[in-house]
Amino acid sequence: MIAAGAEHTAAVTEDGEIYGWGWGRYGNLGLGDRNDRFVPEKVSSVEGEKMVLVACGWRHTITVSSSGSLYTYGWSKYGQLGHGDFEDHLVPHKVEALKDSSTSQISGGWRHTMALTSDGKLYGWGWNKVIINVHLLLFMRHSWYLSKTTQGGLLLRGFVHDFRRPNSK
Repeated sequence: MIAAGAEHTAAVTEDGEIYGWGWGRYGNLGLGDRNDRFVPEKVSSVEGEKMVLVACGWRHTITVSSSGSLYTYGWSKYGQLGHGDFEDHLVPHKVEALKDSSTSQISGGWRHTMALTSDGKLYGWGWNKVIINVHLLLFMRHSWYLSKTTQGGLLLRGFVHDFRRPNSK
């Protein structure tokens, strides 16, 4: 699986290893520094975890392990990493607010992240200019979730999105 952000790329191999390359100024490559890489380099900080999903936001990266644990790293000016702070993370960190959930799908946007859990809950966090009925998750800044999603997939990509449930205002 391969994903592209604005200036970086990430990939997960069949063996569950994750690689990053491109512009790394915000730690979005997950390699522990802010350096650019011109060829794929293995992210070693998640040793022992087999990764199965990867998505890229503008300057951040999201990964999911085979156990459903969610990890994020990179730029976090708007809280889009979900760690309860606005600090860039240079290596993958587990999103503790979803530690009791199994993440099945992920998507990254310009300043936000979304995750669908195996029980059908859709979570979003990061830049949140106008959201009605905000439900804050523990440790996640600017977070919200929809209680149930309709059957189907999660595909939200691009610069700015407006996402609503059917019949919502």
